[in-house]
Amino acid sequence: MQPKSTVNRQVKTEIAGIAGLAFCGILVETSMNVTFPTLMGLFHTTLNNVQWITTAYLLAVTLTIVLADYLQRSFHYRIILTVSVLASFFGGVICAAALNLPMILLGRVIQGTGTGMALPLLFTIIMTQVPRQ
Repeated sequence: MQPKSTVNRQVKTEIAGIAGLAFCGILVETSMNVTFPTLMGLFHTTLNNVQWITTAYLLAVTLTIVLADYLQRSFHYRIILTVSVLASFFGGVICAAALNLPMILLGRVIQGTGTGMALPLLFTIIMTQVPRQ
């Protein structure tokens, strides 16, 4: 009989927190598209300009994911997690307080950076902290 492998409570909490952050990042991205007509009217701009909100976010996520290996080799995962949470939070605050389209773009890029750090970190923690069994 093989020994029973358990995952400690701290690792489970970390995984749940990072998964929640990654989920929120993807949810916010997906739900953003329905706001385009409202944003077009609010900022008196075209659909092409408003679509940059989604494009900038996805570019930030992609570029940050590309850097994930470097970040994970250079920094402890708790630092990455903290920066990811702060980026997601402050990006959301900037978006909520935005008075113009460039401000929303800035907030979305910061949010995308947070999501881009959280997604690969989630898989790394699962692969390194959860026993194979």
